[in-house]
Amino acid sequence: MSWAIQAALAAAIFAAGGAAGIKWHAGLDAIAENKRIAATQEINRENAALANRTSTHFEKARTQNETRTRTITVEVDKIIERPVFRNVCIDDDGLRLLNSQIRRDTAPGESGGAVPGPAAVD
Repeated sequence: MSWAIQAALAAAIFAAGGAAGIKWHAGLDAIAENKRIAATQEINRENAALANRTSTHFEKARTQNETRTRTITVEVDKIIERPVFRNVCIDDDGLRLLNSQIRRDTAPGESGGAVPGPAAVD
């Protein structure tokens, strides 16, 4: 075989090997990119689930606070509309409402500080 044929054959083998190597590395890069995309999607799913749980908890707490505030506001409006006599500061319904708030009768699930009695005033 002449040296020209050998050189052409060596060049063809070298070119084929180089092309195969390029394809090999391109395949590895594609696999790594797919793994990165899958990991990013998993992180996005976890973040969305966390956001959903947090917003659900927030909405429940907000609704509970809104309901409690609205109920007290309605009661206060009713009490204010009633006539108050000069010798009585608060009518019976107002006194009942204040005492229930002090005893925490309307919100049994909440912990509250105790109101000091007359002995603690000394």
